[in-house]
Amino acid sequence: MNVIHSVIMAFSMYSKLPMPRIKWLPDNMRSTLLLFPIVGIVLGLLLRLWAWLSVELSLNTIIFAAGIFLIPVAYTGGIHLDGFCDTLDALASHAPPERSREILKDSHTGAFALIGLCSYALAFFALATALPRDGEKIWLVCLIPVMSRSVSAFASLSFPSASESGLLYTFKSAAGRASPAAIIWFILCTAGLCVLGGWTGAAMAFCALLCAVYVFFLSRRRFGGISGDIAGYLLQCTELAMLAAMILIERVSSL
Repeated sequence: MNVIHSVIMAFSMYSKLPMPRIKWLPDNMRSTLLLFPIVGIVLGLLLRLWAWLSVELSLNTIIFAAGIFLIPVAYTGGIHLDGFCDTLDALASHAPPERSREILKDSHTGAFALIGLCSYALAFFALATALPRDGEKIWLVCLIPVMSRSVSAFASLSFPSASESGLLYTFKSAAGRASPAAIIWFILCTAGLCVLGGWTGAAMAFCALLCAVYVFFLSRRRFGGISGDIAGYLLQCTELAMLAAMILIERVSSL
């Protein structure tokens, strides 16, 4: 039952899907981060459904691309984009780690967060206009939210924490030494990407790994460790990097 409770907590925390109410006990929280990629599996299926509907309804490229960006936002309630924006504000301050952590907790939105969000949305939308809508390649898109959550979960469990407080630290403490098991999600996603996309899938997985390495050093140098906001920043960077890699490799290989 604890695993089921952890799944419920993962969806309650990281999606807007209606879930039964359960108590936030350590036993219920133990596997929440480890099962976080399951939230990405459901999102991937929703994106596949959207691609199918866009073909059946003959939707134009702009509407299709807008859906690829907006469906994850609606599904998650923007929780990861919120962390992305908070992290951009903190990074733009060039402040010491202690002050940067304070900026992460600030509920106000700064100019750099707005600039970064608009730039991210434009880049993601532009890349989405080049995506296929059917065939095996669309399944590569569906694996992106699973891989990004796998990387984010592994980072949350394995990277040093910025502080001994906050919800992420609570989940991490409840998980104990579950971080090695999080690697399994990355391996499975990498295998799926390689089977479906060959070198394209391999490049996407490599980009996800590079994002994790980048955020590992960034979080230690600028914040003293990882937090929930930085984990969201990693997730969003990973999704954009994987999408860019997919489009770039496909275009180069077609020349």
